[in-house]
Amino acid sequence: MYQAESHAQNEYGDEDTAKADPKPLTRSEVDALRKKLGGMSLQAFSVKVLVWQVLAAVTVFVLIWLVSSNLLVGYSALYGAMCVVLPSALVVRVVSRRSGADRAQRNLLGPVGLLVLETVKVGVTIALLCAAPFVLSSPDWVAVVAGFVVTLKMYWVVAFLGLRQAKQIKKWE
Repeated sequence: MYQAESHAQNEYGDEDTAKADPKPLTRSEVDALRKKLGGMSLQAFSVKVLVWQVLAAVTVFVLIWLVSSNLLVGYSALYGAMCVVLPSALVVRVVSRRSGADRAQRNLLGPVGLLVLETVKVGVTIALLCAAPFVLSSPDWVAVVAGFVVTLKMYWVVAFLGLRQAKQIKKWE
């Protein structure tokens, strides 16, 4: 909520900033503030990250396969990438399911819900990495880690592109 500040002098003669009663925002004020800030919703960010992760997974698979000339090494890189993509897809599914729900259900996925969701995501990632020797006959661990790291870095790529886009929008306003 927005809080108005008022300036007054305290008992020592210094200017003091006192907070006035908070004024609730109307729906139109909230919409105007969202438009001005240009933020991205959690659902939109999660979907963009997932798309970039899938593109990175395919790219890493093809590049490592071509460089190594070994399909098993390419599959190892793809498996490492899938250890990031599959848990991210789980998060996108949960977040997108909540976005269409009514307000009471959306509030269930607050900070604690996101913490639990991220904990489950990390657990699934660890389980997938531990299952690599059983899924692949003999994984190339360097390729698994390469696929994992490159795909995981897509969070930063999406955040950087979003920041760049926001700066371009402000430049043209």
